[in-house]
Amino acid sequence: MRSVTVVLVLVVGGVLALGARATEPGDPFRDPYLATVVGTARADQAELPGSVPERIRRVTRFPDREPPRVFFDRDAFAYTLSAQRGEAPLMFVVAGTGATHRSGKMRFLQRVFFDAGYHVVLLSSPTAPDFLVTASEASMPGWMEADVSDLYAVMQTVRDDLPRRVAVSRVLLSGYSLGASQAAFLGALDARERVFDFERILLINPSVNLFTSVRILDRLFEAGLPDGPASAERIITGLFAEISAYTREQRGVELDSELLYRVAERMIAEGRVPRRETLQGMIAAVFRLASANIVFTADALRGGGHVVERDVPLGVTTSLTVPFKRSARWPFERYVDDLLVPYWSGRDPALDKEALIRGSDLAVIRDFLRDADHVGLVTNADDFILSPANLAFLRETFGDRATIFPSGGHCGNLQHRDTVAAMRAFLEGPQP
Repeated sequence: MRSVTVVLVLVVGGVLALGARATEPGDPFRDPYLATVVGTARADQAELPGSVPERIRRVTRFPDREPPRVFFDRDAFAYTLSAQRGEAPLMFVVAGTGATHRSGKMRFLQRVFFDAGYHVVLLSSPTAPDFLVTASEASMPGWMEADVSDLYAVMQTVRDDLPRRVAVSRVLLSGYSLGASQAAFLGALDARERVFDFERILLINPSVNLFTSVRILDRLFEAGLPDGPASAERIITGLFAEISAYTREQRGVELDSELLYRVAERMIAEGRVPRRETLQGMIAAVFRLASANIVFTADALRGGGHVVERDVPLGVTTSLTVPFKRSARWPFERYVDDLLVPYWSGRDPALDKEALIRGSDLAVIRDFLRDADHVGLVTNADDFILSPANLAFLRETFGDRATIFPSGGHCGNLQHRDTVAAMRAFLEGPQP
């Protein structure tokens, strides 16, 4: 699908160009926002293979669905498979908000788990456009129970689609950010249904409550980009040079949300370190990108009326500039109020806004998480998508099954050798 990525790349790149200062980067982990953007220094990264064997496979969940032609991946759900030779455990990995199975963090986790000896299946987030178009029953993400139900059905379809040569000894599950939260709920569901009997479930930087986290990010967006996407008109000149220079150097680069981080990393390497408020605005804009894609996709799949003109055919040549700009101006809270709640409360009056918020909170499955010795956690104490109460919940609920690093921001230390070691230690530890 053509997405709003380019629009927000322009916004954020311009902000970076205007907000940078020439200085030495220092230790990025001292600042959670800088850590999130820059990630782990190469010298501190885990040693992993540069690439692993993989195939992109496709399965069809809704054969009679006919999405608008504006969506490129409209016929089948795509996933990435990396298979070991011979029998091995199977690891499912769920992407974070808006991310596909081909995103940078997913490709890194693919290498981590393949190197550890697992068959690896990478799954797009239920909030990613490709999932909404091909694999989501309602195509209205945000109601945790429905999103997890879609994931569970997709995982079963994928398991049945695996080639015969992929011999599976046991099944594990992981995810990062929102994908980690969904993995927790998948674990609770499977404890009842017993379809997979997950041997281990590893949660990486989960949100405790989706709505708490997105409100934090929406506030960062408003503070870092006070005029929202309208700021692009003032900053596009400075930005275009940054994006153009980077894409010329990196042939075949994908215009995804992580491109924004890679451009910033390039600037920092040159000694132009963005100010903290600029970093906050960029991180929030990356989330707004994902949110805007949700808004556009959900509205388009339901006939429009919000950011898409109602009942106007969307074809491969349709200009999407106007609906993209509209969707980029929507905070997630507006998506909840104008699209999510009306849809789900229309199907079940009990699913009002408060019910949807409660249903997205890990507290709903607190007892399962507290007693499930096969569920572990890796996160950071300074992860800004967590409130102090959220962090206290994780410490109390997981106990010694939690590895909580003092710093690293939100997935900023994902590639660090200590983080990877903590992941593997939990996965390879004694049987519960």
